[in-house]
Amino acid sequence: MQLLEPSPVVLRGIERNKQLFRTSKTEHHDPFSRVLAIHVRRGDYLDHCMHLANWNSSFFMWNLLPFLPDHFHGAPGGEPGKNTEANIQEFLKHCLPDMEQILDKVTQARNDYEKAVFDNRMKGHFLNTIYLLTNDKSNWLDSILARLKQDQSWNVVTSHDIVYGDAQEKEVGMAIDMELARRSAVFIGNGWSSFTSNIVHHRLADGKLPISNRFF
Repeated sequence: MQLLEPSPVVLRGIERNKQLFRTSKTEHHDPFSRVLAIHVRRGDYLDHCMHLANWNSSFFMWNLLPFLPDHFHGAPGGEPGKNTEANIQEFLKHCLPDMEQILDKVTQARNDYEKAVFDNRMKGHFLNTIYLLTNDKSNWLDSILARLKQDQSWNVVTSHDIVYGDAQEKEVGMAIDMELARRSAVFIGNGWSSFTSNIVHHRLADGKLPISNRFF
């Protein structure tokens, strides 16, 4: 694969924020090797998820690759533009998961990855930092951050923690988010999202294991 390298502006933003991902266990090696990144879009996404559900839409583009571990197949029923209530609720579990569903997926993805890579040869967890790519700024975000830190002992970084050095970096903030997710050991995204799909594409081109690319 060619022409998939980030721009100098994006690389500058990555270097500026790399210390956010460092812990005592990554002092001397790649800090992203212990990061699990999650794409959690909220707010305006409810209407979009409802639209996708009513049209019984499939996952988007690269997210449909058959060798990836998570798949979604809409159940029969309903009609074009108007799905059944039961089918809509099933869509929302994957398109707009609630807090418990997100936490369960984080645990599953970490356990699956560590088992595949280390084959239960290590004590404790290798992945220790969560990067939450999100547009949410509500009390919901405060609540899930508290759960991740207190109940699951994660070091947590969010999109809102990223520091931009100038207007150029801020203008490409989404590309910086994508590059951070690309470099992470594990990525959990939204199967209907083009943003997620582009991240998955880059990760696969980098040779990331299929088990490290997950969807809700």
